[in-house]
Amino acid sequence: KLREVTDTLSEKWEESDEKPAIVTLSVYGFVGLVAANGTLRAVDSLPLIPDLLELVGILFSGFFVYQNLLYKPDRAALKETVTKTLNKIL
Repeated sequence: KLREVTDTLSEKWEESDEKPAIVTLSVYGFVGLVAANGTLRAVDSLPLIPDLLELVGILFSGFFVYQNLLYKPDRAALKETVTKTLNKIL
């Protein structure tokens, strides 16, 4: 599967006429990740905020499981959505 993704990316890179734009967006993406990392470290150093965010994450995960994974029709719908999205991307 990794080989297929690599081959697809190589083909798309060779077909693309906008290589500078792709490189620029990649650099901006990396800078955005570095900025997000700095922001998360700053928030993590505040008292009580990390625990509150962890609680929110646990609640959201539970809600996601309840909405999408608990019952068989919901699981089938989620699987179909994920498959369609992956087919669009790849």
